[in-house]
Amino acid sequence: MSVKLASASSDLVFEEIDRAERTAAEVFAGSGITTVATGSGRIFSALDHYLVMSQLSSFATAFLTVFAVIFVVFRSVRFGILGIVANALPVAAVLGLMGWMGISLNVATVMVASVALGIVDDDTIHFVARFRREAAAGASSAEAIEIATAHEGRASLTTAAVNSLAYSVMLTSSYRPTAWFGGLLALTMTVAFLAEVFVVPAVIMLMPRIFGADRFSSARATAA
Repeated sequence: MSVKLASASSDLVFEEIDRAERTAAEVFAGSGITTVATGSGRIFSALDHYLVMSQLSSFATAFLTVFAVIFVVFRSVRFGILGIVANALPVAAVLGLMGWMGISLNVATVMVASVALGIVDDDTIHFVARFRREAAAGASSAEAIEIATAHEGRASLTTAAVNSLAYSVMLTSSYRPTAWFGGLLALTMTVAFLAEVFVVPAVIMLMPRIFGADRFSSARATAA
């Protein structure tokens, strides 16, 4: 018996397969006939499930690795945490949007977080490094943020615009997972830029005792 299934997530396909196997077992109970649900739908769903789980594991590994490198580069726990906030926020926002819109994790969409994390962390490192350099040179927190935004923020805007437009081309794909992947990644690039130029400066100004330029002044005085 052949049954056609509509394209759906692997979890839904597995639910239909389990239901079909239970129904078949009830129908042929006592007849000595054993039924098994098989076919390309089951195979592809199993592959999709394994790929999604492996990508989630890869994202966790990439998350720990990237932020470990950020801690080493900045040689500061405080600014390492600031880097985590700036990079994790856009990824969390896009994943939340996927849940709100009912976009399931599949082979394509599950890669959004990993790919975005590998792209957006560079701009954050440049921005925070420029802020730290200007603050260490004697600039106030507001002045250091202004300089970092004017120089590093301009480059980040260009990067975000180019990446967003490039990934938006994938929205024209007739294959829905590919279209979702391109659109979500383009959105992540935009949100990452906004987090860098708005959220990071706001966190610095709201927590001057932790991230403010006065911390660098105290360090210079201690060194002197």
